[in-house]
Amino acid sequence: MAGKNFVMMFDVVEGGIVEPIEFDKGNLVPDKSIIVMDESNKIVWLWHGSRRGLVSRRTALRQAQSIKGHGYQAGNAIVGRDLNQIVEIDDRKVGREPETTELFKRFEPVINGVYENIGSMVYIVSDSPAAVKPKPVPVPETKATPETAPAPAPAPKTIQTEQRPVLTPVPVPEPIPLTMGLSEALIQGAVIMAVSTQFKDLWISQKPDNTIAVEHMDGKICTFKIEGGQVKYLQGSFAEVPKEKQEAIEAKFNEYLE
Repeated sequence: MAGKNFVMMFDVVEGGIVEPIEFDKGNLVPDKSIIVMDESNKIVWLWHGSRRGLVSRRTALRQAQSIKGHGYQAGNAIVGRDLNQIVEIDDRKVGREPETTELFKRFEPVINGVYENIGSMVYIVSDSPAAVKPKPVPVPETKATPETAPAPAPAPKTIQTEQRPVLTPVPVPEPIPLTMGLSEALIQGAVIMAVSTQFKDLWISQKPDNTIAVEHMDGKICTFKIEGGQVKYLQGSFAEVPKEKQEAIEAKFNEYLE
């Protein structure tokens, strides 16, 4: 099989254990997190069903990172050569957020592909004309994902347009911290503490570009970074946060920096 690129599909089961499963996009169901190891594109795809909570998604991400770094031992061979990227897709956002929708469009050709099982749940692209026949069967199911997702689309879009006036004033007071000499860490802490007055069990993570993501069990709250002593919120921040909570967070933030 020299020169062949392999693909594998994994189910992240209870306890964070990954199990290789039959490559079938029918496995992409709301209560599962599915990992697809894609040697051809050098990507580990991580798809989360709409019912997966924050803890389950983070557990699955750790397993995807392990596969990216070490590959997977299938029989006597290590599968997963030179994987250099993890692409994470939250099915709740497909059809609602442009970035996630675009990622899913890139993922579709992979899960719609026709593959041949060469043993130990390791697959290669099939060259057999006979193997092409099953391909149309799951196609409607993939299309159903973005079709079902747009139903709740009006809600987040409406909320987002309402909350933007609330978000933009947040950085406005920041020229004051500049004259006071407040550090970036202090300003970051003020944002996080302000959010914690409205949400419990927060998950805080810092990205390679120094942006900070604040999440809770039901999803993302906000993503921000400090530029020139000011808080800059990224697109989509507070999109699903009620207006009264946004205002309370803003008030607390200003209070902490007084």
